[in-house]
Amino acid sequence: MKYIVATILLFAVSFVYGEKPEKELPESSCAERATEVLMNNPNTIVIHIKGLICGSCGVGVNFSLKKLDFVDRSRFTNGILLDAKNQFAVVALKEGHRPNRESIIQAAESAGYEAMDYYIMEGDAVRKVKL
Repeated sequence: MKYIVATILLFAVSFVYGEKPEKELPESSCAERATEVLMNNPNTIVIHIKGLICGSCGVGVNFSLKKLDFVDRSRFTNGILLDAKNQFAVVALKEGHRPNRESIIQAAESAGYEAMDYYIMEGDAVRKVKL
């Protein structure tokens, strides 16, 4: 009985005082991290998804995004690489395809999240597209 009480108490303390995930990243931090991801993953976009803070959060996002026409499902996991630490969904693009702003918004909303913007490489520069 002592062990059960101790376990419950430990869980409660860690829940209340444990490290809380960052809810929103500063804009400069988002851009810097997205640029790094894009440099290491050509022909992708990085979508900043508000509230994507854990792996479980990403299940619905992954499911919705992988269905989009421009996603190259042969890369990553069905074309999607989730990064909950940075609140990013990295989406592999099919060769010659461009992302569709409205379908990104709809996919995030159908998973219960808000897509804030996406980042894409254009030449040597990263461009931010507000969603």
